[in-house]
Amino acid sequence: MILNIQYGGVSVNLKSKLILFTISICIISILCIFIINYMVAIDQLKNEVKGKIEAEVCLAILKYNFWPSKVQLPVHLFLLN
Repeated sequence: MILNIQYGGVSVNLKSKLILFTISICIISILCIFIINYMVAIDQLKNEVKGKIEAEVCLAILKYNFWPSKVQLPVHLFLLN
């Protein structure tokens, strides 16, 4: 037995409504999982890039500290900070 429901002049049976509801729940679930995974992946990528940049800066500082003393930066560059 199929129940027919009148909705806005269009006859919609209960089975069709259940199918539509199930499909919409599936689509919403998939979208939520995609958004959560995207946000987590972006956060991890930001942390990884930040760590690599900090490592490169530390390496550059170490290289600068071992330069010959003949090479010096102008003093006014340090006074700006």
